[in-house]
Amino acid sequence: MALWLLLLPCVLMGQLTTDQVPRERTIATHDQVKQVVDKSQFRLGPFRVIPFLQITDAGYTDNALGTSDQVPKIDDYYAIVAGGVRWAVPAGAKLFVQGEIRPEYDWSENFPERRTFGGRYQVSLLGFFNRLTFELGGFNAKSIDLLNTQTQIQVIHTVRNGAAKVEIELTRNLSAYAGAEIQRHRYGFGGPLPSVDPGTSFDVSLLNRTEGAARAGVRLRFSPSLDVTAGVEGNRTEFTRASLAGDNEGNAYLIGLHYDRPRFFINLSGGYREGRPYNGSRFPTFSTPTGSYFASYFVTRKVEVQAYGGRTFIYGLFFNNPYYIETSNGVALNVGAGTRVTLRGFGEYSENTSPRAVALNNTRVVERKDRGTVYGGGFSTTLFRKMMFTALASKSRYTSNLGGFSRSTLRISGALTVFGQ
Repeated sequence: MALWLLLLPCVLMGQLTTDQVPRERTIATHDQVKQVVDKSQFRLGPFRVIPFLQITDAGYTDNALGTSDQVPKIDDYYAIVAGGVRWAVPAGAKLFVQGEIRPEYDWSENFPERRTFGGRYQVSLLGFFNRLTFELGGFNAKSIDLLNTQTQIQVIHTVRNGAAKVEIELTRNLSAYAGAEIQRHRYGFGGPLPSVDPGTSFDVSLLNRTEGAARAGVRLRFSPSLDVTAGVEGNRTEFTRASLAGDNEGNAYLIGLHYDRPRFFINLSGGYREGRPYNGSRFPTFSTPTGSYFASYFVTRKVEVQAYGGRTFIYGLFFNNPYYIETSNGVALNVGAGTRVTLRGFGEYSENTSPRAVALNNTRVVERKDRGTVYGGGFSTTLFRKMMFTALASKSRYTSNLGGFSRSTLRISGALTVFGQ
C-alpha cells in the first residue's frame, strides 16, 4: 500500500516534529533490517542487497505551477525514474549497518529547468541488544516536492539529515527513549521564479533553513502489539535569510499510541505544542494542540478502511505570515478484486488558518482562511511476482476567503516498481 503514497505529492512540513505519523502501516526498524538480510538473494561480500527499479511518478497535471483561478493554467507531463539498492551488513548477531542508494532522474516536458538528477542516499548503524537499542545515521536527498497547500507549487527540495536515537529497557514493560535530529533544507525552481499570483512571494529560497530537535520520554508496552508513549520535545529553526522573520524555537508535550494487529492497526501521536521567536525575529507566538493519526481496519480479508489526518503548522510565503496551521482529515477504501488487483478510493478535507490578519488594498483587514478538498481513486496490480503497477487520479480544490487564491489541480499518475530480491 505504500505505493499509493508515491503518487501523492509530498507536502513539506513546517518543522522537524515527531507528532506527524506515516499514512501507512509501519513495521519496526529491526524487522525492516531482517527483511533485507533474510530476503536478499544477492550478496557482494558481506553486503546483503535488494536491487530495485522504479518509475515512481509519471503522468499529467493540468496545473503545473499551482496557479490560482485568475491566472491561466499551464499543464505538464512529468516522470520520475529511480533505481538502486537497499543493503545491509550484519556486524554480529545484534549489530547492523544498513542503507539505501537511490539515484533518480526528474523529467518535465514543459519545464526543462526542472529536469534534474536527484535521489536519496542513506546509511545507519543499528544496535539491538538485550536492554538497549540505538540508531545513528543520516541521509542526503534531492527531489521534486509540493511546497505547501497554500501555493500548490512543486519545487526542487534538497535536505541533509543526521539523527541519533537510543532506547533503554528499565523493566520488562517499561523503557526510556531519547533522540536528537538536525536537518538542512534548501529550495529552488531550477530556473526563473514564476510570478503567477497576487500578494504571494514565490522566492522559495526564503524557506532555506536549518532546524533541530531533541526529544525524550518513556514507552509502556502492554503487549507485543500495543504500546503507549509520553515525552517532551524541544526544537529550534534558523533561516538563512531574515526577511521571512521565521527564526523560532519551541517545545511540545506529546503522547502516542501504537497498536498493530493483522486486522486492525492504529498509530496516533499528539499533544500540545508551543512556538516563540528566536534571534529577535518577528515570529508570531503560538500555543496549540497538534498531532496526527492513521488507522487501518480490514472489514473482510479483501476490504480495508483507512482513516488519517492531523493538525500541524507549515511554513508559508504569504504577506507577513511566516506559517499557517493546517487541520486535515481523510478516509480511504481499498478493495481487493481477485488475487492481483486492489482498487482504491479516497477523500480528504482540510482547513488552513493564518496567525495574523492582513490589510488588503489599505481598505480592510482580514484573516486568511483556506479550505481544501482532495478526492480520487485508482488501482494497483501485481504484473509478475516482483513487479507492481499503480495508477491514481486525483482532483484537489482549494478555496480562500481572499480573492485570487482559490485554485484547483488535476493529477493522473502511474508508478511501476520492480524488485530484485
